[in-house]
Amino acid sequence: MLFASYKNTHIILVFIITVSVASAFPVVSQWEKTNFPMFRNNPPRRIFQFEQGLYAANYGSLYKSTDNGLNWSWISDFGFSGFSDMEEIENTLIATAYVNKEWPDTTATVFQSIDGGQTWDSLFCSIHGGESIEKLNLKLFIDNDHALYCSPDSGNTWTKINTSGYFTGRISEVIASENSLYVRVKDEQLFRSDDEGLTWTSVLSVDNDDHFTNVAVKNSTILVGTYRAGCLKSTNNGLSWMRVNSGLPESSGFWDIIFCEDYIIGAVSHDFYLTIYKMNCRDTIWYNFNDGLNLARTASIHDFECNDDYLFVASDSSLWRRPITELTTSVNRNEFADIPEGFGLQCFPNPFNSSTTIHFNLEFSSYIQLKIYDILGREVKTLFDGNLDSGEKYFQWNALDVSSGIYFVQLYAANQFETIKIVLAK
Repeated sequence: MLFASYKNTHIILVFIITVSVASAFPVVSQWEKTNFPMFRNNPPRRIFQFEQGLYAANYGSLYKSTDNGLNWSWISDFGFSGFSDMEEIENTLIATAYVNKEWPDTTATVFQSIDGGQTWDSLFCSIHGGESIEKLNLKLFIDNDHALYCSPDSGNTWTKINTSGYFTGRISEVIASENSLYVRVKDEQLFRSDDEGLTWTSVLSVDNDDHFTNVAVKNSTILVGTYRAGCLKSTNNGLSWMRVNSGLPESSGFWDIIFCEDYIIGAVSHDFYLTIYKMNCRDTIWYNFNDGLNLARTASIHDFECNDDYLFVASDSSLWRRPITELTTSVNRNEFADIPEGFGLQCFPNPFNSSTTIHFNLEFSSYIQLKIYDILGREVKTLFDGNLDSGEKYFQWNALDVSSGIYFVQLYAANQFETIKIVLAK
């Protein structure tokens, strides 16, 4: 009898301790499936947050939500097939469409609605049609196969931009950010223009598995998703690049990528499965952000969008949403670690001709990564990847097997990064 009483007391104590520990961590919510009307083989394809409200579109129809995407009301049938993108300028919606000669109702490329999407008028006709439309300095830009067009008057008139002296090949996407315009060419090249398309500068060129799938730009930070080689990141307008695949499965590809508040959101494919990941804009490590998002094998994610309250995902299964606050409160590795002010990262000698010693100080025990990158952002060497106790640390890099030039030492610890430039002069 005494043994039974002790046993019951032990169980109660364990239960109390477990509850107390769990309550110390924030409650993590999940992706929520909205009530977007689903039709067979016609899921939501695009999502748009405009001043006029939150819109979503499938292949043939436009819908609007007045309650942050939970419920959706039909607005109109486009009256044209092959819808691809939409922009808002001066309370006017401008939509672009593909052109397919087999569809007699798709002779136009650009359409306009002045009543919130209820009715649409044809504005501009061309041979191929456009995949993307962007607004920059009250002008509209669309891609049109090998050409780029600009409209200064809300889509009523269009002028072809001469790009023949800078790049050739099919334009896959046009992106606008701040005062710059970017175009993705043949999924292999990225160009930037700071004068609305008059002159262009090559920003990035890749081949093989690095073929682009999507590009996102915010201020001086550029993210490029690839088919099977993860993600490339530049924080200086494309002057230098680094591969940012930490936290992702090997041979990951990106289906879409977007900036949302201080985070980057990516739809990552691996072994025919799609998973949502997030990364802080100042970070280079991805974290799983897929809680509750149930996608079947080989399912597609078509688009991301965000507003002040929610992040939205359009997929084959439905249109989903998740609170923006979850970006910062969901539990990640090292999220509750004490974060030191800095690590005092140094290298000596610098410049050096064969080897250099890397020194830093850890105020707390931490998981760290210490890596060397070249000037193009390619990883050259991982010097350490694991847990370290607090205290001063020294690592040596023997650079006999690499050529002279500029390199970068990057230290990640306790959710912080420090990077310094070093010069190898043989």
